[in-house]
Amino acid sequence: MTSPETNRLRTLRVAAASADGVFVDHHFRSTPQFLICDITPTAAQVVEVRANLPATAGVPDDPLGRAVGLVADCAVVLATRAGSCAAEQLQARGIRCIETNASIAEAIRWLLTRRPDVLPTTGTLPGH
Repeated sequence: MTSPETNRLRTLRVAAASADGVFVDHHFRSTPQFLICDITPTAAQVVEVRANLPATAGVPDDPLGRAVGLVADCAVVLATRAGSCAAEQLQARGIRCIETNASIAEAIRWLLTRRPDVLPTTGTLPGH
């Protein structure tokens, strides 16, 4: 029997920049939402949808800082593009950024075939 701590350590939390909930279809900074998925060696499930809403009128906005904060508890971010500033801020927090336009399911299948500790810190999903 595994402990809750062992299960937590074996779970990879992934944020997907997606408007439709099916494809990775947005730039990291400007996505309207992140689908948060928990992946274990045998399963993956969406556990939360986090809205990436712009600040209200008249309030200073930092879209990059807001987006980074929304995924701070994730190990991997999937986005169509991230930009060098975003990649640097994510990498500084230990978050790997993978650029792709694949379906979320395909990207998760790809992640399931890799050990999280050997994922590139930034990169592109092969074939995309």
